[in-house]
Amino acid sequence: MRISKKSLGTTCKDLKFTNLLLSNQLEVSIDGILAVNGTGEIIFYNNKFINMWDIPPEVMRTFSDQNAVDFVLNKVADPLLFAKNIQTLYDNKTEQSKDEILLLDGRTFERYSAPMIGAKNVYYGRVWYFRDITGQKQAGQALQESVDRFRLLSEAVFDGIAITDLGYFVDANTQLLEMLNYSRDEIIGKLVSDIVAPQSRKKVMQHIKSWSEEAYEHYLQKKDGSIFPVLSRARAMLLNGEKYRVTVITDITERKSAEEVLKNQSKKLKNLSLRLSEVQEIERKFISHELHDRIGQNLTALGLNISILSSIIPQADQMRSVRERLEDSMKLIQETTEYTRNLMAELRPPVMDDFGLMASLKWYCRLFSYRTGIDFICYGDDLLPRPEPNIEATIFRIVQEALNNVSKHSQAKIVEISGLVVDNKITLVITDDGIGFDLDKVNMNMGHQGWGLKTMMERAELIGGRIVVKSQPGHGTSIFIEVPM
Repeated sequence: MRISKKSLGTTCKDLKFTNLLLSNQLEVSIDGILAVNGTGEIIFYNNKFINMWDIPPEVMRTFSDQNAVDFVLNKVADPLLFAKNIQTLYDNKTEQSKDEILLLDGRTFERYSAPMIGAKNVYYGRVWYFRDITGQKQAGQALQESVDRFRLLSEAVFDGIAITDLGYFVDANTQLLEMLNYSRDEIIGKLVSDIVAPQSRKKVMQHIKSWSEEAYEHYLQKKDGSIFPVLSRARAMLLNGEKYRVTVITDITERKSAEEVLKNQSKKLKNLSLRLSEVQEIERKFISHELHDRIGQNLTALGLNISILSSIIPQADQMRSVRERLEDSMKLIQETTEYTRNLMAELRPPVMDDFGLMASLKWYCRLFSYRTGIDFICYGDDLLPRPEPNIEATIFRIVQEALNNVSKHSQAKIVEISGLVVDNKITLVITDDGIGFDLDKVNMNMGHQGWGLKTMMERAELIGGRIVVKSQPGHGTSIFIEVPM
């Protein structure tokens, strides 16, 4: 086959371009590169290699690999091992090698060596690559020190600490491992969802996906399958440039147990308070009836007797003192009768049993208006179906307390009370046109007004209701009472 001069010129030109391109690539490499032929002669090196080892030009101009090795031996921390490894690779022509070299100046080089083998397994020599990994090693060491400090701190706390990445465990402290009954080897690489109780998985995964830092309660599942409540709070942290989720986990089993005990005690106390209120209402009713049936009747009879005596005593002057005494006694009987009626009204409205709550409130409003001079507007039909007696009595006592507050503090001229049943709930609204007050400044633990509001709210809670108070200085007060039937 003949090759034209033109073709030969083109081939040589392409070969020169390829060699130039390869030479430039080797020169800009981040590695120091050295190529040695089978006889120990240096056939190529780049500037990175010279700069890394700081080899003088006169040494490199000898093109002797042995001269270069002899020069750098005084730079490495272990020259004997360095020279031994080189000789081993030259003796074993097909072997590849990768190791690290520590220099006396504190730097660390990563060394990689591979044979240059051509067609038919012809050995052409060996190429060496050197990379300065000092910064990487220092960063790794700093990271390890940071991890060690973090682990030391995490082991010193009483809470469990988990480090996760994309929903997988990266690490956990001893406290968390003990909570879950896992070993560290078992937990690392495990899905977070695997240790979350089924009823909490959706909630936990939402927090993980959103990178939420809000504290929340949920349940974890131990290795044996048992579940327990925890309080978790997580925060994103950067470790070696990577974003991890660090979660602090507190076992709240004891707190939950205490809360349950407190809840049960509170329920018992509420039932006891409700029962005491019922007993109190029974006693009020009994005393009210006794006052009406005995004292009230006796006072009426006594008044009639004195009236009769006054009518039959002669008008003579010598009987004037007797008549005056009788008139004074009659006045005392009238005052006592009025006081007894008021006391009966306070103890138990006489119309409550027969006509219900709204009738009792209208009756009481008339009586209260007579005592205080405050005008009342009370409207609302009978509450149907009629509430339980204890609910009627409790609501009546709440209204009583509210009206007492009005008379003592509001300086009101008109009070409006309305009542109705909506959605099986009793709703009463008490509104006055008084001076009002600043709700933010009312201390529920001080002052008569504060105690009054607190008593009203506690009574409402006993029967499952609630009270909302709205007031502003100079704009009166509205009290909303809502109680389930």
